[in-house]
Amino acid sequence: MYFNSLLESFIVGDFLIDDRVVSFFLNLGICDNDFFDYIKCRLVYIPSGSDVFWYGCHPILEDGTLCDIRVVVPIVDNEFDLIVNIHEFTHAIELFNELGSFYNEDICNREERAHKMEKVYMKNKC
Repeated sequence: MYFNSLLESFIVGDFLIDDRVVSFFLNLGICDNDFFDYIKCRLVYIPSGSDVFWYGCHPILEDGTLCDIRVVVPIVDNEFDLIVNIHEFTHAIELFNELGSFYNEDICNREERAHKMEKVYMKNKC
């Protein structure tokens, strides 16, 4: 409960997702606007530079089945924040595609794919 009450002090809900994040994923074709419509009210934004670094993509399970997603990211004020958003949205897109399925955590492979997406962003921005 402490986690939930702490998150309530941050910006929760229907907040504009940074255009660079949306464009990046849409241009790659790995998601569509349905994903962004779904995820926009499942976001928690922490102010950039906050002492709280609880960024992450959190699966919500019922009896082992993935039924929802929560994403905690910084408001994009600099390139570090943007890369954190790319990383966590990569996880969110994967989970969005798995909604209704039995959840397999597979942390190593999920992290590897998110890090690869960070590299794709860095390569494409140059």
